[in-house]
Amino acid sequence: MNIFKRIWNDNVGGKVIAGIILALLGGIYSGIIPTSFWRKKIELWVFLIVLLLLMAILFILIRLKRQKSILKNSPLGQIPFGQSKAAISKHSETIGKIYFNSKRADKSQFKAILEFMYENEKPKGDKGQGKIEFEKELLNIERYNRDGRILIKISKYYSEGVVTEFIKRNLALTAIRVIKITFQAKIMSGYHSLFFVAKKPNSNQWFHNAFVKVTIRNKSWENFEEYINVPASEDFVIDFDDREIEKAPSNIQIKDLIIQEWE
Repeated sequence: MNIFKRIWNDNVGGKVIAGIILALLGGIYSGIIPTSFWRKKIELWVFLIVLLLLMAILFILIRLKRQKSILKNSPLGQIPFGQSKAAISKHSETIGKIYFNSKRADKSQFKAILEFMYENEKPKGDKGQGKIEFEKELLNIERYNRDGRILIKISKYYSEGVVTEFIKRNLALTAIRVIKITFQAKIMSGYHSLFFVAKKPNSNQWFHNAFVKVTIRNKSWENFEEYINVPASEDFVIDFDDREIEKAPSNIQIKDLIIQEWE
C-alpha cells in the first residue's frame, strides 16, 4: 500500500475526530453552560482559541503516532529526500517484492564456501570447517571448528518476474533502496553469529555500510528482521556467513528466510 495514501487516511481520520470533538464542545458550550455569570465572563474568542489548541494537540498526537509507527518498522532510512514523483511511483511498484524465499528454494540454491576470518586484511587462524544441508525448507549449518567462517551464497533470485543470479538495479531511484531480510533461527548449543552483506555480483566487493550482523543465542526458534541499504543504481547479491561461534562442534538452523524490498 502506498505510504502517502496511508498518511492521508490517517489525517482524514484525525479531521473526523476533531470535527466530532468540536461538535461536542460546541454542544457543551451552548447547551450545558447556562446563561449566567460565568457564561457572560467567558468570551467567545477565548473559547475558540481553546478549541484550536485542542485540535492542534490532536493533530500533533496523530502525526507522532504515525511517525512512531514508521520509525518502528524502518531501517536506516526511507525514500531519500529529493526523489522525483516518478521515482516514488516506481518504488511503490516494487515495495514488498520478494526476491528470495527459502520456502520456494531447493538445496541447489545454497552454496557453502569455507573461508578465513580477516584482521588488518590478513587471514586470521584457520578456515572455517563444516557443512550445510537444506532439507524440508530448513537450512542446517554444522560447524567442526571455531576458527574462520562458512560463507553461504544464494545462486538464484526472482527479479522483475524472471530467475536471475542477482537482484537487478532500480534506476528509477537516485540514491538508495532498502532491503528487508527476515528469518527464524535457533542454535543447538553455543551461540553463533550470522553476517549478511550486499555485494556486487561475481565479486567480493561490498557496498559501503551494506551489512548487518546478528547473534543467535536461543535454542528455540527466534524471529529476526534486519535491513540493509543498497545503492539503487547497482545490481547486487546478498551473501551471509556463520562466524564467531562459541563452541565446536555445534549447529545453527535457519528457516523462513525472505529477502525483499522494504515496504
